[in-house]
Amino acid sequence: MAYYLVRIRLAENQVNLRILSYLVQGKEPVPLTNLWLEDQLGHALLFEDVLDSIEILAIRQAEV
Repeated sequence: MAYYLVRIRLAENQVNLRILSYLVQGKEPVPLTNLWLEDQLGHALLFEDVLDSIEILAIRQAEV
């Protein structure tokens, strides 16, 4: 599981670096695709498996 979490963090950092590279050049970053956003949603849902009960309660309350 730890390996998978590291891979997710690396992917997030790659996206941040991509956005920063546009901003440094004074350009507008190219928007992310819906496919990428759906992929990130899947990763977020997997995190639910490693959360404790208080965090899960907070997520459920936020969804309302």
